[in-house]
Amino acid sequence: KHKNTDTSQELYTSTMPPSLASILPFLMLIQSTYSFLPGNLYDYRRQTRKIATISPPILQPCDNNPRSPPLTAMEMASSDDDMLYIKPNIMRQFQNYIDLRKAGTNDPNIANDVYVRDPDRNQWWYVGKLARCTGTVSINQAVSRQYKLIETHARSLRPVELGHKWDQLEIWVAPVDTEMQISENDPDVRLEKTERVVEGVESVPSREVGFFCEYVTDRGKGFHVTRNDDGSCL
Repeated sequence: KHKNTDTSQELYTSTMPPSLASILPFLMLIQSTYSFLPGNLYDYRRQTRKIATISPPILQPCDNNPRSPPLTAMEMASSDDDMLYIKPNIMRQFQNYIDLRKAGTNDPNIANDVYVRDPDRNQWWYVGKLARCTGTVSINQAVSRQYKLIETHARSLRPVELGHKWDQLEIWVAPVDTEMQISENDPDVRLEKTERVVEGVESVPSREVGFFCEYVTDRGKGFHVTRNDDGSCL
C-alpha cells in the first residue's frame, strides 16, 4: 500500500494480483455509476427486504411475495379490475370487512369463514373471512364477487398445496369463527361449497362485500381440515 502524492488517492497494489490490478480503474468507475454494486450493496439489500416485507393482516401482492406463484396473464389482464390481487384492493376489502362486521354486530349471518380446496384432495385450507350486506347480497354473490381476490390470496398463502391449481380451486364457507369446532370435527358445523359464477354478481358494489385475509408467519403451518367430498365430517 502506498500513497500517490500527485493524485492524493490511495492505491492498493502490494497484495493485489496483477490481473485484478489491471481492471481496478474499470471496477471503480462502475461502482461510482451503479448504486447496487459493492459499497452500497448493504443499503440495496436492506431496501429490497423492506419492499418485500409481509405486513399483517395481509400478504403483499403476488409479485412482491417471493414465496408465492407469479401473477398469471389472466390476473394481469385488467389493471383496473377492483378485485385484482394488488394492495389497494386488498386493503379496501379488508376495511369493508371491518365496517360490515361493525354495522352487523347483531346479525349472525353477516360473516363466514372461508376455506379453499384443491378438488383433487380432501384438504380444506382456511384462508380468511368474508362479510356481506345481508339485505342485498347472498353468500354466493359475496364469494363470486371476490372470487379472483380470494383465489389468488389462497395461492399466495399456500403456494405448494394450492399454487398450481389456478382457475380450478373450490371456495367453501363455514359459519364465522368456527375454526375450533371445525378442528374438533364437530358434525354440526358443515362446510358449504360456493359457485364461481353467480347471476347478478356484476351489480354488487365492492363496498357491500369484504374479505379479511388470513396470513401466516415464516414459522406458521397454516390451518386445514380433512373431510369428505361433500364437506361433511369423516
